[in-house]
Amino acid sequence: MKKRFIGAVLGLGLAVAAGGAQAQTLLPVTVEARGGLAFPTGDFADGAKTGWNAGVDASIGLAPLFSVYGGYEYARFNAKESSDSHLTDSGFRAGLKVGLPIVGTVTGISPYVLGGVIYDKAKATISSGGISGSGESDWKAGYELGAGTGIGLGPLLSFTPEVRYRSYKPGDDSSRLSYFQVSMGLQLHL
Repeated sequence: MKKRFIGAVLGLGLAVAAGGAQAQTLLPVTVEARGGLAFPTGDFADGAKTGWNAGVDASIGLAPLFSVYGGYEYARFNAKESSDSHLTDSGFRAGLKVGLPIVGTVTGISPYVLGGVIYDKAKATISSGGISGSGESDWKAGYELGAGTGIGLGPLLSFTPEVRYRSYKPGDDSSRLSYFQVSMGLQLHL
């Protein structure tokens, strides 16, 4: 009887340990919503005012230092010459984040850098003197680079300030549409 009891306890202990090991192999997933300001650069800054941006994304942790992300981004800029004219930039993003989790376990702050591709299109709406019109580009590929930090607000929620540079050429004959984003996000850890 004693041997059966010890065997049952050991068996239960091994089952719990195996279950814990299996739970640890699940990839960490986060979803995030963010918004902020967008600052035009280069030739784009000649005709556009500071705008705003909003976006959502999800990421999957592949290893302690690496995760992949993907999402959707939208930015809007008013024209400098006309308050009724504006340009929107919207599209998809995907890339790799490289973090420093050792810092996060000690301080609750987890800095990271990111780099990825964007697949966006631009749409211009022009209104001047009672005449208005709009046009949009084809979908074009570009890139983004950025850095940010996750600040833990609890076990499931983080505040994520971030700076990102985005750039692509919306048309073959157009100049680059490039801008910096300074945004704040809330990240939910699933």
